[in-house]
Order: sequence, then C-alpha cells, then structure tokens
Amino acid sequence: MSAKKPKKSSGGSPSAQSAAPPAFPTASGVVIEDVIVGDGPGVPVGGAVVAHYRGTLKDGGAEFDSSHKRGEPAVFPLAGVIKGWQEGVPGMQRGGKRRLTIPAAAGYGSRSIPGPGGKALIPANSDLVFEIEIVNFLIIEEIKVGTGKVVPTDMYQPATVEVHYVGTLKDSGKKFDSSIDRDEPIEFALDEVIPGWTYGVPGMRVGGKRRLTIPWQMAYGADGSPPDIPGKADLVFEIELLGVK
Repeated sequence: MSAKKPKKSSGGSPSAQSAAPPAFPTASGVVIEDVIVGDGPGVPVGGAVVAHYRGTLKDGGAEFDSSHKRGEPAVFPLAGVIKGWQEGVPGMQRGGKRRLTIPAAAGYGSRSIPGPGGKALIPANSDLVFEIEIVNFLIIEEIKVGTGKVVPTDMYQPATVEVHYVGTLKDSGKKFDSSIDRDEPIEFALDEVIPGWTYGVPGMRVGGKRRLTIPWQMAYGADGSPPDIPGKADLVFEIELLGVK
C-alpha cells in the first residue's frame, strides 16, 4: 500500500515515544495509523490473515467485537470482510499493529448490525475504529503464471480443481506428501480442503505453478495430522494447476 511506515522506535526522549503515529487516508477515507511496525513481507491485497482485533464505534467508543475476549485470533480471507479491512490491512507485517478509522461507507453502510436482545450492536451509518494485530498470514508466490482458464475467486461458489502438488513442513523442509511421487494428480473442490488451499488457489490459471506458505491456523491446527504433520506446523505447498471446473 502507499502509506509510509513510521520508523521503529529505538528509544529516545519521552516526547518522541509518546507522539501519535502518523495517519494516512486511503481513497475511500479509511484512516490508517501504524502503531507498531512488524517484520518480514507484508500482507498482499486480497490475502488471508490470522489476526487479533478490537472493534469500537467511533462515536462514543462502545466496543462491539473483540477476538481477545474470545481468547483466539480470527482467521479469514480479506475478500470476505468489509471494504475498510480490504484497504487497510494489506501491507501489514507479522507482529504489526494498526489502527483503522473506517467511515460508514467502507464499513456496514446503512445496515444496522443487531446484537443481543435485538438492540443494534452497530447502528446504521456508523463510523468504526479497529485495532488490528497481525499474528500470521498466507504467503502466495507465483512460480509460473499460467495461460489457461482461471480459478474463480468467488469464495461462496468454490471451484473444483485438478492439481499436482508437493507438501513440506516449513521448519524442517521435510516432505510429507506428493502427488508427483505417486504419479497421480488429485481433483477436489476448494471447500473440501484446508483453508490455506481454499484461500490460496483462486486466481491461478491452468498451467501455472504457485507456492503457498500456510500458517498452522489455516492448515491442520493445534493437533496436526499425525504422524507426518505435527501440531501447530506451518506448511509449504508447491502446486501446479492442471484443470479447473
């Protein structure tokens, strides 16, 4: 994204440390403030994230949602959330914290979001404030861009694909599965596989190859898939798209 990042703190005077982070508006009026800059690559546009967040109403500051209170971060593709998140999250790095002030038009607009007892949790035309921390995210690398039919990006109508793939553990590089070794491609619907595939394969074209680095929250979770995949294992898949239905 085009917003500049504040320099990481290395100490200094109390006044420098207490200064408010710079704020940068997007084209739709979302105001971005980087509270803490993370490390490594940034979340891509249209990516999928593991994030902690707290949402409040700009007018009055009432909290309407918090992943912290549920005790675990949320996992979701940016294509499935409000426009303010789609514009404001890309570019964030792992460990980074960002405050988004989102105008109603980039939030829930004229809709009223009901809460317990029928009272509006988010009243219509509400500006919102989100404090977001990126825990992890799906990394997509294009090895080869295909020229054939594209996998649709509509997450509500998942495509069926035919692929070759090799799966390895990110930490050790150990291979745990390979359709190439079996000399047998596999066909499946994208809503029948781990979330990292569901979010990471759309947009590929037939003939293309893509590398997905998948956080454990989008793979086999805390339990893993014994005996080959331990709990909380980040995975790497190299995928070749052979066909799409």
